[in-house]
Amino acid sequence: MTTCNPYGNPQRAKVFVIGHDPLLQRSEAKAETAFYLDYLERDYPTRQGERRKYELARAVVDYIRHLAGGSLEC
Repeated sequence: MTTCNPYGNPQRAKVFVIGHDPLLQRSEAKAETAFYLDYLERDYPTRQGERRKYELARAVVDYIRHLAGGSLEC
């Protein structure tokens, strides 16, 4: 099994998100950072594969924000 790096500072984290993307089981995609969260620090990608990674990261953050009642500092 391969692992990826956490996003942010784990010692200061108030929320840990653990999971997987089942679509990656049949993909060669390799996430350097959990859930591609590092993509959110970049401009919106123009290539489709990169956009999907960005959109997964955005969906994860949006869902956590929903679970936290709208309050989430990134």
